[in-house]
Formats: sequence, structure tokens, C-alpha cells
Amino acid sequence: MFDTRFDPMDQINLMQENVLDCLGSAVENTLSSVRGAAAFQRGIDQLDRLSAFKADHVYAPLSADPLAREYVAHLDEQLLDLMARIDVLRTHVELGLEVGSDNAEGMADSLLALVRQLRISFSREAALIPVYAAWQERAPLHTAPPRELQLAGAHL
Repeated sequence: MFDTRFDPMDQINLMQENVLDCLGSAVENTLSSVRGAAAFQRGIDQLDRLSAFKADHVYAPLSADPLAREYVAHLDEQLLDLMARIDVLRTHVELGLEVGSDNAEGMADSLLALVRQLRISFSREAALIPVYAAWQERAPLHTAPPRELQLAGAHL
């Protein structure tokens, strides 16, 4: 018999890869092209879904656990400046696309910096994997999320 538990960490890894693939496509195609701008928007949409997913399936349960709460709060504090930089870079590119900025070089630089900062963020958040695994072992009755979430994840 095999383990049928839903593993949010696997889903998060897939979503992170998708974000980076989309943004990589935006870099390759340039933001000034329709294809590049669309790839950027797909990457940002996926990033928003990833953030909500992590909040619901990892941060919320770990923050509610007395044994993991302090570690999660410490990691959040460490990521605060990084997340602020990501937000600024994202906003710079989004606003540039929205107003049709002629500063293609500046937007491209911001996009590259955004990708680098996201890679750093994803790497640092990987520290939650063993914490999450230990949490699952302490509470082995965690069940799969509603079917709608499982189906939504299949469309990545």
C-alpha cells in the first residue's frame, strides 16, 4: 500500500519551477514583446497562487503549532527585507508594462533582479521542509485538501 497523503511541499516545488520558467521565458522573449509580457504575467499570476498556497498549507498550520511557531516567525523576519525587494521589483516591471514604458533596459534589469531574488527566497524557504515533515509526523492524521485544490494543482 502507498501513502496517499497530499504533500504541499511537492506542490510548492512544482509551482516555484513554474514561476521561474515563466519569468525565464519573459527574459528570453523580452518584456517589450507580446510573448515576453504574457510570460511575465503568467509568472506573476503563478507567484500569487504560490503565495496563497504556502500561506494556507504551510505557514498557517506551522504557525498554529506551538513547536514550529517560533521557527516560522524567525524565518518570516529573515525574509521580510527580501520580500520587500521582490515587491518593489515586481511593481517596477508591472507598472512599466502598464504604462508602456520606453525604459526596456531598466525593466529587463528589474526582471533579472526579480528572478534572482525569487531564487534566493525559494532557497531560504526550503528550510521549512524538515520542519513541515516533522509537523506531519507529529500529526499523522493530516488529510488531503478538498478535491478542488487537488484539481487546481493538476493544471500547473
